[in-house]
Parts: sequence; C-alpha cells; structure tokens
Amino acid sequence: MHNARAVLNSDIDELIWTSDGRSIFDHAVDHWSGISRFSGTWRHTASSTENANHQVRHADHLYAQEPEASCVGKYCVRPKSITGRQSWHVHTIEHKSRFLKNLGNDTEAGFWHFRHISTFWKYDRNTPLNIAKQRDRVMEKMLIDGGILPQTKRAVCDEA
Repeated sequence: MHNARAVLNSDIDELIWTSDGRSIFDHAVDHWSGISRFSGTWRHTASSTENANHQVRHADHLYAQEPEASCVGKYCVRPKSITGRQSWHVHTIEHKSRFLKNLGNDTEAGFWHFRHISTFWKYDRNTPLNIAKQRDRVMEKMLIDGGILPQTKRAVCDEA
C-alpha cells in the first residue's frame, strides 16, 4: 500500500462521489496535505417491506432522509504524504499536529451510505424508521443514465 498513488477507505455499503469530474484519488493526490476527507449522508429504500421481496441493491436506495442525516466521515489518502504517514483509522487519520487536525472536509466530494446493504452486524437496519423520505433526484439520474435501474423503476422515476 505504501507505493499506491492513493488509498480509499470505504465500505461496500458506501458510494463515493465528486462534483467536479475528478476522481476521489485525484482529490487526495492534488491536495497539499495528501488527504481528501469527506462526509456522507444516508440513503434509504422506499420501505422495509420492499426489502423483503428481493435481494436489496444499491440501486434500490433512491430516497434521502428528510432532513438529511449525516454519517461519520471517510477519507482517501496519499500514502507518501505527511498525512499518509500518520496512523490510519476507520473514519479518520490520527493527527499529531494541531495544524493537520484543523483540515476541513473536501466540499467537492462525499458519499452515500446505503442503509440496507448490510450484514446487520451492528444493528438491524431493516427496522422501520419513522422518518420522512424524499426521492434523491441526483441518485435517480445517475442510476438511470448509468443503466443500473431496471425498466420498472425507470418508469416510476420518469413519472415522479
């Protein structure tokens, strides 16, 4: 890993995005500190009963929590940078320097955390939440344009 251009710390239930067309790896490599730290928001399926009918996929998570609920952040790091030489943890890198502790989040990057993509090791994510949800139009467009959504969901998305 030490010779890698950049290393992304992400789980299978998370999808990283950038808003400027560059990859998250480019963000880390191009930053003077060698890290791109970014926050995430939860994405949900329409309902828990919908999940019981089939294997839940990332493409089923078309809903954002209203108001959006944030997740603990993630990062992408350049191993041969000042930041890359620190201790890597699940959600952050240990910074001995007060200067590095004050690095902000990358505002042109983030991630979606898919609630029902889980082994439920921590808690049962199928437990219904009493939250308001709204369709995430960015997610819909990405999944439709990318050809990931099946025809039935495409029709629903086009009608909404």
